[in-house]
Amino acid sequence: MAERARQLTHFFLPVVAAGIFCLAIWILVREAQTISLQDVLVQFKALSPAVLAISGLLALASYLILTLYDFLALHYVAAGLPYPRVAPVSFSAFAIGHNVGLSSLSGGAIRYRAYSLAGLSAARIALVVGFIPLTYSLGSAILLGVTLLVDPVALRILPLGPLLLQLLGLLLLVVPLLYLGWNALRRTPMEIMGWVIRPPGVRIGLGQCLLGSVDLVIASCVLYVLLDASVDLPFLPFLGAYLLAMVAGVISNVPGAVGVFESAMLLLLPDVPVALLLGAILAYRLLYYLIPLLLALVLVVAHEIVEHREKLRSLSEKGMAWGTRLVPQSIGAAVFLVGAYLVIGAAIPLGHLEQGALERIIPLPVLEMSHLLSSAIGVGLLLLARGLYRRLHGAYRATLILLVMASLSMFIHRDSVAQTSLLLGIALLTWLSRAEFYRGRGLLDQRFDPSWLLSILVVLAVAVGLGIFVHRHSEYSDQLWWQFTLQGDASRMLRAGLLAMIIAGVFAGLRLLRGHLRPTAEAVDPDLSRLGAIIAQSTRSDANLALLGDKKFLFHPAGDAVLMYQGSGHSYISMGDPLGNPERFEELAWSFLELCDLQNVRCVFYEVGESHLPVYIDLGLSFSKLGEEGRVNLVDFDLASSRRAGLRHAVNRSKRDGVAFSVVPAAEVPPILAELRQVSDEWLQARAAREKGFSLGYFEAAYLANFDCAVMRIDGRIVAFANLWQCAAAGELSLDLMRFGSAAPKGVMDAMFAQVMQWGRERGYRWFSLGMAPLSGLERGSLAPAWNKLGNLVYRFGDHFYNFEGLRQYKEKFEPEWTPRYLAGKGGIHLPGTLLDTTVLISGGVRGVFLQ
Repeated sequence: MAERARQLTHFFLPVVAAGIFCLAIWILVREAQTISLQDVLVQFKALSPAVLAISGLLALASYLILTLYDFLALHYVAAGLPYPRVAPVSFSAFAIGHNVGLSSLSGGAIRYRAYSLAGLSAARIALVVGFIPLTYSLGSAILLGVTLLVDPVALRILPLGPLLLQLLGLLLLVVPLLYLGWNALRRTPMEIMGWVIRPPGVRIGLGQCLLGSVDLVIASCVLYVLLDASVDLPFLPFLGAYLLAMVAGVISNVPGAVGVFESAMLLLLPDVPVALLLGAILAYRLLYYLIPLLLALVLVVAHEIVEHREKLRSLSEKGMAWGTRLVPQSIGAAVFLVGAYLVIGAAIPLGHLEQGALERIIPLPVLEMSHLLSSAIGVGLLLLARGLYRRLHGAYRATLILLVMASLSMFIHRDSVAQTSLLLGIALLTWLSRAEFYRGRGLLDQRFDPSWLLSILVVLAVAVGLGIFVHRHSEYSDQLWWQFTLQGDASRMLRAGLLAMIIAGVFAGLRLLRGHLRPTAEAVDPDLSRLGAIIAQSTRSDANLALLGDKKFLFHPAGDAVLMYQGSGHSYISMGDPLGNPERFEELAWSFLELCDLQNVRCVFYEVGESHLPVYIDLGLSFSKLGEEGRVNLVDFDLASSRRAGLRHAVNRSKRDGVAFSVVPAAEVPPILAELRQVSDEWLQARAAREKGFSLGYFEAAYLANFDCAVMRIDGRIVAFANLWQCAAAGELSLDLMRFGSAAPKGVMDAMFAQVMQWGRERGYRWFSLGMAPLSGLERGSLAPAWNKLGNLVYRFGDHFYNFEGLRQYKEKFEPEWTPRYLAGKGGIHLPGTLLDTTVLISGGVRGVFLQ
């Protein structure tokens, strides 16, 4: 039921956004009936350089204040990041978030990528992301409340009387007062929907109110300065209209609030001439939206160049590696906007092209062809933007070609050196970032979610609607399609619009005929020689779980990397990070996500380490800490040292008990399997337990025959054993299936551990993995999410199901180094289902969950 509700919500929200957008366009067309597009452009061009400069400086000031949103939020969560590190992240997040309404490119996703690389936990990043809209809302409530209370007549367009408007303003002012009162009076955290919220305090609360108010005043002045030079408009009524228009844009969820903001401003400021207002808004969007977006793009690509040139500093500057992760998203957003501009621009009259110098040297057929080509390229870029986000190499190459062609087309039919230079600049930035586009999937294989489809349809609808509006005075006839004259703007609009629809329709048809290219997944019995070569190359000893026989495999086309997984419930669960060639990991992770999308199941990565967290962030996954893996450094491991006195005592005691240790080579394991089976059965029967699986080995003769086996014997009889996982590439050794029978003396496993470590050290191994201590090392602070609090509770009091705390204490005696292990998957309401599916898979069924 919850999954069905999620799917309906995922579909319903874009439909609502489309409905609001259509309503806004209808209002915009109705209000602008008396003017032409040329009137708007005349007002835009009439703005003086001095006015534009002042408005630009105000836009800069607004963005500088916006960076303080993040800085204050990070101070609230005690992150301790310096402002120079926060500012570029915040600026890029706001610049891209203002322009693109897609959730994958939103400011929240960008902050999640950047701040996770700087070491913040998912819980703290979630609080930062929630803190920022709260600051914006507090500023909006204060300013709108003051406007309605002081001058209710200013918003007389609203269907409420002055007294009701003043009452509404008073209620809005009460909201920040209540918030400040809560900060002043409450000292203990509170829990909201599973999240523990700590009151920021009065000082931070006042800072939020001040920042939000000052930012919105300055942002509104960016547009007010553009209007004030031409019309007598008091600031307070304008501020109220601006705030309501911004709120309408936020509610609509339309990318950049395009059309919604304009329609609201036209309704709320009826006394301002329509052409004048739209011309000012056009300049406002250029200064406050487009230019910051381009600067953000340059910023992240410049950082990418620095990252490649200064590899030696990558670890020390890990928190600044956000630029590398944002390059595909930023370039994808820029390319989408360029495509939208080209498609919509095809509906705009050429204007005074006949006065340009190119008219005398470029034949009319070339001009007509360049206009059609511009529309076709625009549609192509809209479709390719999704591929850039998903790092497709084919999308990168096609985009580079189309941007160069678009710059040539723009130079021919618009005679614009500035626009041509801009397109070439974006092409150059794309080329400089070519290393980020490495995936070899075909362009027809990419999936478009409802938000992307909605955005493309909105652009096409705007182009058609704008074309009809601009040329509404031109009488339609069949001859318009065949008129080729310099003044034939309506004819060009019809041809360009038809070509755009044909290209989009052909692509959609080919995509439907193509179907879903399913990643190749081998269920059982893969090529063992190929799998063995990948395991030998792996840097993890638990890569040997691939030989267990209970997993499916997703191989990279090159055959040198693989991802092992299994299905459980409504989830596909990968066992750890991909194996093999590290250069293939990211592409394999994307392919696994696409496989999960095709099967409509949750995508889960179990027991992943920190090194590849940025990859899973790019996949849109969140993290839950599972516990910590203990690894013993064998370089300085010596049973003769005083530090290892306890282990030395265990070894000596086992020898006094007549226990002999040895390692049986894999080739000699089959003859002793029957004896090992007897020990294993005794161990299971004594604990009333059953075999686990997936992330743990179980007794299977074919599986155990692959490994050397450590055995403990008394008078030649095996009383305890464990198969050895050996990872020569990383110099790591570990024990997998550990069993001892009823005849084994006390402390036999301690002696086995110690002697295996000594054995590994003598053979050049550098590390011994003790495996993971589940639920250990979880956050305990007031900011810890509900999962961590539940995990800590189970860790302390869940001995009936599993000896969590005892296992950690047992492993501590070996003095290991602890490293965190995570579960990567969809968070929120998906987390309980993900944990249940994973637990059932490891336990071998629902019944196994309740047995040790």
